[in-house]
Amino acid sequence: MFLHIFKARWWILLNIVFIFSAIALGGMADCRAESVQSSLNEKEPTNLAPLKKALNRFFQYDRYQLSSETTMKATMEGSKVNIINKNQTMIVLPNKFRSEIQYEDKKYLVVSDGKTTWIYDPQKNDYAEMSAEQFQASEDSILVGLSSSFLLEIVRSLLTNQDNGSINQADLLQSITNFFVENYQDEGFIFTQTSQTIEGEDYLLYHYKSDAEKMEFILWVDAKTETLKKLQVLGGDQEIAVEITENIIEQNFNLITGNNTFRFIPTRWMTKVDTLPLEPF
Repeated sequence: MFLHIFKARWWILLNIVFIFSAIALGGMADCRAESVQSSLNEKEPTNLAPLKKALNRFFQYDRYQLSSETTMKATMEGSKVNIINKNQTMIVLPNKFRSEIQYEDKKYLVVSDGKTTWIYDPQKNDYAEMSAEQFQASEDSILVGLSSSFLLEIVRSLLTNQDNGSINQADLLQSITNFFVENYQDEGFIFTQTSQTIEGEDYLLYHYKSDAEKMEFILWVDAKTETLKKLQVLGGDQEIAVEITENIIEQNFNLITGNNTFRFIPTRWMTKVDTLPLEPF
């Protein structure tokens, strides 16, 4: 199950970064973004216990608020581009979410009640409306946060195999944990574990690499607190090399929501448009 989800998310990532990079490089040919390739240690003895604890802590509840910062870096035709967005995303499983997305000069609000998804641009006062399935399948869905997008896609995949339209949180957590600590071999990933020390903080890195898909998925776990701190996707093709990194800033499980938290109610001063891409430029 997870491999097809990773494949789908990876192609969305590749497409969206390719589009952003092409736009950015048109006016930023001399951009000098630093290389983001990790300098990893040699392969180390496998210790999956911290990863299992981190996953259990991160996905233990069916609702949470997540603050994160996502960096999308690409190298194409000898030039480099670096795009950063900040997210404040609330999720109530199986499919409700509210995400505030901020680039340097742009802001967006994305809201979904599980059936309909709205995108709002407060600077232009424009909004667009689509089905939740259309948004989740779109290239923009990854911009609500790498971890949030993966989680919503996993839940959507599970729901397609059920009739009651609900998700058992314990089963979902077990499914996610089983893949990362036990069943990744069955899905064609080569697993390695390494470690890094950055600014005095020790991290355990869990690598899931698919040569067939030319992608690598990395989970960073704080070695001391055994919490998930970072998610990365690396890959590319002959034309572009891509790295997507989501840094987890804060996760709050004491989520307070109102009647309209996951609904968007436009005012008469707003303009409805057919499409509203979440572009950083």
